[in-house]
Amino acid sequence: MITDERQVDRLQVQHHLFRTLWGGNFCSPIAEELRAGGSYVLDVGCGPGTWICDMATDFPNSNFTGVDIVTTFPTERPRNVTFKNGGVITGLPFPDNTFDFVHMSSKVLYFTEAEWRTKIVVELVRVLKPGGYLELEDGDGECYNMNMNPFIVQQIEEIMVSSGLINIRHREVVIPIGNWGGNLGVLMVDLVGSLFYGLRDKITNQMKIRPKDFDRILETCKNELDVYKTYAKSYRFYAMKA
Repeated sequence: MITDERQVDRLQVQHHLFRTLWGGNFCSPIAEELRAGGSYVLDVGCGPGTWICDMATDFPNSNFTGVDIVTTFPTERPRNVTFKNGGVITGLPFPDNTFDFVHMSSKVLYFTEAEWRTKIVVELVRVLKPGGYLELEDGDGECYNMNMNPFIVQQIEEIMVSSGLINIRHREVVIPIGNWGGNLGVLMVDLVGSLFYGLRDKITNQMKIRPKDFDRILETCKNELDVYKTYAKSYRFYAMKA
């Protein structure tokens, strides 16, 4: 959930990083339809709207909608962009079969595994037109005692099948973290660092350590990124509604 300007800045940088890594904003075979115009695209959990505005600029003849439970939407936007307040858990504020393309990214830790299996993909498919594409982008990682499954990305294909989607495909890219990975690796360090610094007070209170000890630990972690050539992975799953 986006709650302050630092997180907005981080998400905007993250968007441009992932666009560079992937060589584009999506993998689904829909570019021709978007260029032709008249298509309707939804970004769920759109945050500050960076992805949806970027897409709207690339495809000015199609229509783009962003939805999020927190309204950090930009006041300046392309003419073919609209925003709505709402969330996937409570039900998206759109009729069935509304969109030609539904996109959602970086939400692996927002929902429990049960929600992924019984609510999330089902609701995304509900608002997707027959023949339209759903695309999910996320990474994997570790997190314990939160009733979350950060490795749910490894089960997304299975969930898509059970939701009735067809022509399921997936791709992945490796993301270097550290100076060893060049400019992209350095940018990832900054992104991860800003994420942890945003949680600094909560972490120090929970761990009962001083802020300066937190800073020291984080600096040690940054140094080890280059020692071990640490990397992450990003996945994109895309499939068609029958």
